[in-house]
Amino acid sequence: MTDWVLELAENANAYTPLGPTDERVFTDRFVLWMGRGDQPGWNVAQRFRIGADEVEDLRAEIHEILRGRGRTACSWEVGSHATPPDLSTGSTRSGSSTTRRTRSRSGWCCAGRRVHRRRMWRCGVR
Repeated sequence: MTDWVLELAENANAYTPLGPTDERVFTDRFVLWMGRGDQPGWNVAQRFRIGADEVEDLRAEIHEILRGRGRTACSWEVGSHATPPDLSTGSTRSGSSTTRRTRSRSGWCCAGRRVHRRRMWRCGVR
């Protein structure tokens, strides 16, 4: 059973209304929200549900979608319930050159009385 308040708090771009020029790709493995700009904050991948051996393929798939729309940067927002469980630590990725990470930060989101960690990776699209 899904806790919808937690799901919305961790993956807001998956459920909030789209603006007139926004686009969202929603799959069972990830959600990619693309807003009006090309900066990392306007292109956000989140709601990851993949196996540890799928991380590199997923990265390539997301970057291909972004390149196809003329985008050059994105953010990965990794919530508490993302899989694989260690995705937010970066240990399932094959190094910073893979994502060309430029900055990371941790954030917190609240869902009811629970507070959950969310980590963001900003990266260039290659």
